[in-house]
Amino acid sequence: MAGGVQFTLNDAQIALTAMQQQSSSNGSLDLNKIHFVYEKLTPNIYNHTLSSFRKGKPTVLHYDSDKSRRNDRRKAALKGKDYMREPGKSLDEYPYASTFEGGEGAEVAAVPIREQSIQGGQLGGFGGLYSKLKQGDAFTVIPIPKDREPEDVTVPATQPVSTALKVGTGVAAGIILWEVVKWGGAILLVPETGGASIPAAMALP
Repeated sequence: MAGGVQFTLNDAQIALTAMQQQSSSNGSLDLNKIHFVYEKLTPNIYNHTLSSFRKGKPTVLHYDSDKSRRNDRRKAALKGKDYMREPGKSLDEYPYASTFEGGEGAEVAAVPIREQSIQGGQLGGFGGLYSKLKQGDAFTVIPIPKDREPEDVTVPATQPVSTALKVGTGVAAGIILWEVVKWGGAILLVPETGGASIPAAMALP
């Protein structure tokens, strides 16, 4: 993936574990508790998110609605990071300051202000993820590489916008689940195939 971060077998292992943690008792995933980070939409935040996962940061976070604690966490995360500031960019933290996992020790990267605004809307904007969560609720962060994103979803004009969003989110979930199943299956089959399952997974679309 030119100019980006490749979604690898290790990333699939991380995502598989996160999905197992997020799954309900009947094995289903609640799409209202997943934050998709699209490389096509926010490429710098996507790279930062994958990089944070690879450094051991959690994929499952817990929402904190207390804004004063968010501010305290943000200050702790950005302490001593002024040297990273650049014109036209904002400092992105992972885990987010709006979660109990955020704060001191968070990974920090300078990303375009536009990307920060997009993610801020996805999380805290009208109809965003946080509007569907209660204090302490867990949600999963899943990066979606641009070469695995769905085509634009067309919904009849008679359907509300929320329907289009649900359909698009469902398609995206299916794609990332395919990536996880593909790599997860290869991981599980390594002992039986002598390692041949890994190149086989790499050959799949």
